[in-house]
Amino acid sequence: MELDESRAEIGSFELALTDDGARDPLFASLPNRFDVQEGHKDQFVELPPGSVLLASSTKQPHQAWTFPGEPLYAVQFHPELDEEAMKYRVDYYAEEYQMTPEKVATMHAALRPSPHASGLIKAFLRQFVSG
Repeated sequence: MELDESRAEIGSFELALTDDGARDPLFASLPNRFDVQEGHKDQFVELPPGSVLLASSTKQPHQAWTFPGEPLYAVQFHPELDEEAMKYRVDYYAEEYQMTPEKVATMHAALRPSPHASGLIKAFLRQFVSG
């Protein structure tokens, strides 16, 4: 992992499933393209050995991956956040990131719902934990 501010993603972004993502037991129920909430300046330069890429964005090629045959998933995005939670997060970090009120308003206006991503945690629990 490395800090790369040129690839920072803060707000709502579209991800695209890979072919492996479209076949994965957890990600296969998602549309080929879906919105997520992001808040990072770091990026994964390469995936761990044995992992399989599931989803990418235009700025960050390694958005989601898994280890085949194991209930292990890693994501760069925030499936625990929806549009409203992301709005709160933007407000919370506005001072730290030296955002002007105009920048905050622009970011709020650009946020989009992310129902598919927000459902991943529950889907994971249903599929791998509760059976």
